[in-house]
Amino acid sequence: MTLEELAADAARGDSSALRTLVERIAPEVHRLTTRFLGHPADAADAAQEILTLVFTRLSTFEGRSTLRTWWTRIAVRYLLRERRKRSALEDRYPSLEELAERLGQPPSPIDAALTDAVDTEVWKREVFTGCTRAMLVALPREQRIAFVLGDLLGLPGETGALAAGVAPATFRQQQTRARKRLVSFMQGHCGVFDTSNACRCEFQVGALHKAGVIAEDRLAFGKKGAHPDEVQSAIDGLGELRRAIEILRAHEDEVPTTLEPVLRALREGRSPLH
Repeated sequence: MTLEELAADAARGDSSALRTLVERIAPEVHRLTTRFLGHPADAADAAQEILTLVFTRLSTFEGRSTLRTWWTRIAVRYLLRERRKRSALEDRYPSLEELAERLGQPPSPIDAALTDAVDTEVWKREVFTGCTRAMLVALPREQRIAFVLGDLLGLPGETGALAAGVAPATFRQQQTRARKRLVSFMQGHCGVFDTSNACRCEFQVGALHKAGVIAEDRLAFGKKGAHPDEVQSAIDGLGELRRAIEILRAHEDEVPTTLEPVLRALREGRSPLH
């Protein structure tokens, strides 16, 4: 069944349709919030609130657009306008220039004391995933949402513009600006994007640990995050824009267990707020 058919059945009280709809929409909502906010806890919190908004308003869906466009519009409105709290990564890296300065460390191996606590490969995953997410959240929000919707989630231009609530020309302009900024940044800094660049994920571990950005007792990505060597191998031979997109897609998309109580409530037709 299509999402639109499921929505119609769910609005009429079909519990099976409602459960199926929750299972199909939740991963995409979380994928959107993960790429927009970067930090796992922030993304999970936002996904919870967006899912609650979507399913409490399901009866208002009139079919004037696809259901995906409709719920994405609700999500974008929340992310761009209703959410007042900045994400943890937005506070940490307010711009790509700040991120470049933070990563401007000379090549240095990971200290033995750090590898005694956490495996080298886990540290590399932590830095790579954190860095790629920081690249996204360092973009202005309008550019970020255009790039995430159009390039990372694959929405066509007209659909992305409708979901973002802007004119198609504006959406394309924001997407183009985001692409140029991200590709330019990776060209100049990222060793995964271009092996001639000096930056390597392992070179950043010591400085980031000393600055308190990463720590062995609060790994945000390391155990499940993408591995830079695997990503580098996968993008070999691709063009510059496609390389950048694939690097920024290399995130863990599994819906976190912290969202399970919310999903359970929605499957059962209850508001998670009660």
